[in-house]
Amino acid sequence: MSTIKAGRDIAPFGVRIPNDLKEKLQNFAEINGRSLNAEILYRLDRSVNEDTASLMIEHKDLFLEIIKLAQEEFQKEQEEKDKK
Repeated sequence: MSTIKAGRDIAPFGVRIPNDLKEKLQNFAEINGRSLNAEILYRLDRSVNEDTASLMIEHKDLFLEIIKLAQEEFQKEQEEKDKK
């Protein structure tokens, strides 16, 4: 999970949440020993991180190709540096 700043460091952000969803979130917050705000932040952070991981898995071949090209470029730079 990403680092969550203290509440005083974060500007308020109003969001309309349907009552039934808010009640569910409040129940989960109570079960997990968190405030409603902390529960919402936890769930948003987890969702974003899961989406990021899914994208990386979905496009792993592209990421591997980028890594391979970066390694080749680094190796070329090192070889040129060694020639000097």
